[in-house]
Amino acid sequence: MPNLLTSTDYRTAINKLTGAAEVAIGSSTNASPTVVTITGHGLVTGDVIAIYGHATNTALNGARVVTKLSADTFKCTDLNTGSAVNGNGVGGNTGKIMRITSGLTPHDILNLQDALDRLTFTKGTDADSSNESTLQSIFSL
Repeated sequence: MPNLLTSTDYRTAINKLTGAAEVAIGSSTNASPTVVTITGHGLVTGDVIAIYGHATNTALNGARVVTKLSADTFKCTDLNTGSAVNGNGVGGNTGKIMRITSGLTPHDILNLQDALDRLTFTKGTDADSSNESTLQSIFSL
């Protein structure tokens, strides 16, 4: 099964659902937990983000929950396990983040995760009408 976080179609669908844009990572630490720097990131504690394409601190890639440290830094926990994300290399400006959710409850996040698991993506196409129906049924849109 392909990693959805590396799929352009998946990220395009998230962008259409949430209005989120990709933001480049400035740097990350090889620490426990790792600290990410993005100037003026605009994230708040509890935001769920996708991190992908980080070539040197690969442990950071995945679905993460943000803990804001400052206007320019944050640390992450793994969305599925709740464990701190620990660095496995000092990361320069590789990789990107995309905000998936902001200000949602854990129940909302589980519903979103369930919805994303049930979506299908075809390379080079937008999310189709069956995906839209799935989202509407889960979120009562």
